[in-house]
Amino acid sequence: MKKTILIISVLIIALLGISFALFKERNQSEPEPIKEETTIESNDISESDVVVEPEPEPEPEPEPEPEPTEEELLDLRCQEILGAMTLDEKIYQLFFVTPKLLTGEAEVTELTDLMKENLSQKPVGGIVLFKENIISMEQVRNLNSDIANNAKFGILISVDEEGGSVARLGNANIGFPAFQHMAEIGASGDVSKAYEVGASLAQSLNELNFNMDFAPVADVLTNPENEVVKKRTFGSDANLVSDMVAAEVKGFSDNDIICSLKHFPGHGNTEADSHKGMAVSNCDLDTLREREFIPFKAGIEAGAETVMVGHISLPNIIGDDTPATLSPQIVTDLLRTELNFQGVIITDSMQMGAVADYYSPEEAAVKALLAGNDMILMPTDLDRAFNGIHAAVESGEISEDRINESVHRILMLKLKKSSLK
Repeated sequence: MKKTILIISVLIIALLGISFALFKERNQSEPEPIKEETTIESNDISESDVVVEPEPEPEPEPEPEPEPTEEELLDLRCQEILGAMTLDEKIYQLFFVTPKLLTGEAEVTELTDLMKENLSQKPVGGIVLFKENIISMEQVRNLNSDIANNAKFGILISVDEEGGSVARLGNANIGFPAFQHMAEIGASGDVSKAYEVGASLAQSLNELNFNMDFAPVADVLTNPENEVVKKRTFGSDANLVSDMVAAEVKGFSDNDIICSLKHFPGHGNTEADSHKGMAVSNCDLDTLREREFIPFKAGIEAGAETVMVGHISLPNIIGDDTPATLSPQIVTDLLRTELNFQGVIITDSMQMGAVADYYSPEEAAVKALLAGNDMILMPTDLDRAFNGIHAAVESGEISEDRINESVHRILMLKLKKSSLK
C-alpha cells in the first residue's frame, strides 16, 4: 500500500513539473501586444504649450576701417620717399641755394647742362632767384619750369618779392606788378590792401612757375634808427602789424603760394644791418612775448607754412652775441615749442656778415641744424656746408633721425603744394 502511494506521489510531481514547463514556454513565445500610438492633433495644443527656441543673434558686423585722411595719405607717401633716400640725398634737401651755388656761374638764366647734372647729383630742397637770373617774364617762366622738371624730389622755387624796395621781379622792369612799400600800406590802416598784395603777388608768381615767396615781413619797427626794415614793415604798432601780416598770409594761401614770415624773433629793434655784420636787439624775453611775437603768432595762425629766422643777436636772452639763427633757445625753445610752429624753419642767408664773418661754412651749417632749423639758405660754400653736416652725422654729433625730421617736413610741404608726386 505504501509503495502504491509513493508511486502516485511521484507521478503527480512529474505532471506538475511538465505543466509548469509548458506554461513558461507559452508565455515566452507570445509577443507583447502593440501599443497604439496616440496622435495628437495640433489643434489640441495651445500656443502657451509650445516652447519656441530663440533664434541665435547674428554676429555683429565688424566696424569698417576709417578712410585715411588726406594728411595721412600724404604722410604715407612722404615716409615712402624718405625711406628710399640715401643719407647724401637727405642732407642736400636741407639746402636752399642760388643757381650760382650749383654751377659756379655768376649769371644763370637758363637750365644749363651743368646745372641739370648738379641738380641730379646734389638734389637741393630749394632754389632762390635773384636779379642776375631775371631777363624777362618768359625766360623766368621757362627757367623755373625746367628746374622743377629736373628735380628728383620736387623743389621749392622762391624769390624775395615783398613789394616796395625788396622786389627782385617788380623792380626788374619785365612787366611784373610792382607795389608800394609795406610801411605805406600799414599807414593806410586798410587791412584789405595787405590781402590784395599777397593775393596779387601769389597770382603773378604762379604764372612764372614759382611756388614760394620769402614774404611777408612780420617785424615791428620799434627802433627809429633802423634802416633795414623801416619801409619793409607795416609799422610800429604790434596789433596793426599782426592784422596786416595775417591778411597778407591769407592772400598768399588763397592763391596757392607758400609764404615765409620773417625775420624771427623780430628785426625791428636793431640798428645795425645783419647783411653787413652783427645786428643786436636789446629786447628781453618779456618784450618779445608782449610785442615782437604777436605778428608771428598771427601769421602762423593764418596759415604760414614757413618762418625765416634772422641773424639777430639777443644778449639779454641768449647771454652772448650768438645769432638767433644758431641758437637752440630761439629756434627750438621759442619758435618751435612756445609758439608751437610745426612748419618748415629756414635760416636767413648764411652769406650775410652776421654769420659769414664769424663762422666757417661747415660750422654754420651744423650749428643751424642743431639749433632747430630745417633748411639752410645760401651757404657761402655748398660743398663745405654739406661735408660739415655729413661729418657731424658720421661722428654722432647729429643723428640721422634729426636729419629725417627736417627732411620729412620739407617733403610734406612739397607734397602739399604738388611740387612732388
